[in-house]
Amino acid sequence: MKKMFVWLVASHLAVFTMGFALGIYVLPLLVAPPAPEAAQVQAAARDAKFRGTFRRDLKGSDALHWGEGEVTLSPAAVALHGRLAPGPAYRLYR
Repeated sequence: MKKMFVWLVASHLAVFTMGFALGIYVLPLLVAPPAPEAAQVQAAARDAKFRGTFRRDLKGSDALHWGEGEVTLSPAAVALHGRLAPGPAYRLYR
């Protein structure tokens, strides 16, 4: 009886942990706003004062934390022509 209880607790904890981890990964995908149109990104990039590149093959990148493409910064906007790993709300700090 005790062995059965231990297996039930272990299996329920394992399923809960997998569901929780899956929820953390899927939730940002479900609540993400739609991507801007290509014309909006190009318009924002036209007045860029600074440009940078995100590369996926850099040290610190992994399957969950990566970015690739060109980022441009203007006084009014930040634009990325590329892709980022799904995640919670990205923040830009000055």
